[in-house]
Amino acid sequence: MANVPAEYKDLIKNLSLTADAGIRNSRLAETSRVGNNYWRHWVKLARIVGVDPYLDPGTVSYNDRVRALTVFGAAVRQGLYGNCKQNASGTVSTAISAVGQEIAMAGGSDFNPVKISGTDKFLHPIDRMLKGFRN
Repeated sequence: MANVPAEYKDLIKNLSLTADAGIRNSRLAETSRVGNNYWRHWVKLARIVGVDPYLDPGTVSYNDRVRALTVFGAAVRQGLYGNCKQNASGTVSTAISAVGQEIAMAGGSDFNPVKISGTDKFLHPIDRMLKGFRN
């Protein structure tokens, strides 16, 4: 966008803001509610374990990021954020995905700390944990 002629910069900026609003509003109300619920729990847990909830790669190491996310996954699995009954692997996957999506949206970038860069696949330790929960 750096190459936009000066006379079109304001127009492109305005259109970009409209597009961004559409992206933010695209999440269904229920998805948003569930995601926000998991996000609240994630922020609390991240603070307890001493990591930035946004998992800034400049301040949070890969190992600390993976450990915090897997601990969060284990808490969801054990039902600590719900009915205190064991949750299925899919519920854990949804919770971890919600955290990653929230971080990506907040940062305005494609950085999703729960996924392998450039893919839709979970980081290997998270993927292994989820597979283990399916057994």
